[in-house]
Amino acid sequence: MMERSEVQQNDTLCSRRSRYLIMEFTGEGGFGKVARAVDLITSKDVALKILKKETPSEREIMMLDALRALDPVKKNVVHFFEKFQDQGHTCLVFEKLDMNLFTLLEQRQWEHLTLNEIRPIAHQLLTALDGLKSLGMVHADLKLDNIMLVNHLSEPFRVKLIDFGLSFMSSEDKLGKKVQPAGSRAPEVSLGLPLSEAIDMWGLGCILFYLYLARRPFAKHCQYRAMKGIVEMLGQPADHLLHAGRFTEGFFKKNHKEDGPVWRMKTPREYQRGTGIKPKKWMSPIKRLNELITLHPWIWRFAELEDRTAFVSLLKSLLHTDPEERITPARALTHPFLTMVHLLNQTDSLHVTDALDKMRVVGFDDSDGDLCTDGVAEEESSDEEAAAAPRPVDTDSAVQDGVGNGRHPIFYFFIFSVLYIFLTLQIKTELRVDGASEEESATPSANTTAAAGGLCSVAEDSAVGQHGADPADQTLTSDRSPPATVKKERLRDVKKFLDRVRSAMFRRKYSKHE
Repeated sequence: MMERSEVQQNDTLCSRRSRYLIMEFTGEGGFGKVARAVDLITSKDVALKILKKETPSEREIMMLDALRALDPVKKNVVHFFEKFQDQGHTCLVFEKLDMNLFTLLEQRQWEHLTLNEIRPIAHQLLTALDGLKSLGMVHADLKLDNIMLVNHLSEPFRVKLIDFGLSFMSSEDKLGKKVQPAGSRAPEVSLGLPLSEAIDMWGLGCILFYLYLARRPFAKHCQYRAMKGIVEMLGQPADHLLHAGRFTEGFFKKNHKEDGPVWRMKTPREYQRGTGIKPKKWMSPIKRLNELITLHPWIWRFAELEDRTAFVSLLKSLLHTDPEERITPARALTHPFLTMVHLLNQTDSLHVTDALDKMRVVGFDDSDGDLCTDGVAEEESSDEEAAAAPRPVDTDSAVQDGVGNGRHPIFYFFIFSVLYIFLTLQIKTELRVDGASEEESATPSANTTAAAGGLCSVAEDSAVGQHGADPADQTLTSDRSPPATVKKERLRDVKKFLDRVRSAMFRRKYSKHE
């Protein structure tokens, strides 16, 4: 009689310290299977990773053993209990967690997460990456599937990092190795440069982008389109990086013009001629990161507008094309988006109240004085933002600064003045209409909601494509209208913001002539 080699439901696997009853299989991949099991000694649920017989397990076990040096609770990494052999399989025992973030988005029907939901996730992942960096470890496989919610019902948005099967030590020579999930590869991976913990920070930036838009920032199925998307959204990597890259000539070509960078991106035809691969079509959801500030059609308060700006600043620091300039986990934890110092004077805002509530999962409590300005941290964060800003000039930022495209700042002052007059009159009209409507009916006006959304998306680029096999690509924004109770406050906040910008522009304009 042949010996059964496959582990099945209701089987009992034994280690030296316990016995585990297989209740159900919850996942399967090239490595083997993952099962929910019961520890028959403690009667607690555990997650059992059962590797295939031919799957090499030495590296993952070595990484998990090194991970024992970290506190799994404080550092937001999965708790690894033990390893053992049974029925010819290597089995790894972990704490039982809830669902991963990909499943969460599926359950939300690909509705994006809010900034207040993203912030605690970002904080915990940065804490985990900071712990890995202290060990000299690179995760190298950051994706939604490898970020688990601990218990979403009792502890919303508490997460842990899992799956260290592709991890490696930063001291190892990984030059030229294709690591990281497709679509989330740092430029240094694609170019064939030395790798470090900085690739995980890039991966985190891609994850936060995905959570905010429910769409990935760069192409997944075509490495040429992925690199082209990086260049178009973030700017071309510096010449010294391209000179050193082992695979640079696969994407770039020497520029023979006297002015400009030494390298230029290959055209799709040039890439196809050199590789024999025709680049697949791909359209990024945005052209510049600054578009994220106004992409969603409406905001709750002026506080959220400032929060979006801080979020984009963090993304720019995470997605810097130079790994040496990319922000580190420790520095990122002091970024204003995580510390919320920019919300200090708006604690009465609904957005800030909700932010504080959701950040309690990471031990952030304003009653303990967490929401305060720290001179040193704020100064360091400002320096970091300046150093981590992408090298090429961002035309959106240039317009906000009153320079760029060779136009005089007065040109932008004139354009803003016209918009200011028009929008102010529109706001006053909507407030009067809304007030009259409240006397006649308790039903909120959809026009007021649309006006508020329009005011927050005047500069929005509407060329957003929907395509591809990713279900998340079909949903960019929520069609739900904001609650009627905050419509007036929102319109007044927008007007207040316009007044502040107008005053700032007047001060800047006349200070230059003094």
